This record gives sequence, structure tokens and C-alpha cells, in this order.
Amino acid sequence: YIKGREFTVGILGNRALPVLEIVPLTGYYDWEAKYRKGMSKHICPAPLEKRETSELQALALKPSRNSRKKSLASAAGTESRP
Repeated sequence: YIKGREFTVGILGNRALPVLEIVPLTGYYDWEAKYRKGMSKHICPAPLEKRETSELQALALKPSRNSRKKSLASAAGTESRP
């Protein structure tokens, strides 16, 4: 268990969507809170400072951008192979 708040950021194309905060009603964001209807509250946009929102959106885009670069390099035949 790691104490803290739960956030998620969707990606559409090359754009980060608004940050969503997920608040479990049981105290823990576990399987029940994630998949059972009514076990968590979703707040959009998340109540954050602009700087925090921007930082989370930038972090969410990182894997997406790296994956896209790798796909483009592979399609161009320039990806290094182990």
C-alpha cells in the first residue's frame, strides 16, 4: 500500500486529456473500488494546481511519445535490434 491520491490521464492522439482523480469510497483503490459500480468517485477535472495538472499531463505523454518514436523508427527500418 502506498498512501496518496490516485490520478489518471487519458491520451488522444498526441494530446493529454484532462486529469481525472479517482477517490475510492472504501479507503483503498483496490479491485472492488476499481471495478464495482459506485465504489469510487471520479472527479474531472481533478482539483489540482495548474502546475500539477501540466506536470501529470506531460508525464502521461512521455510513454506515448517514446512508443510512437519507436514505432516510426521500426517502420523506417532504423530500429536497432538486440
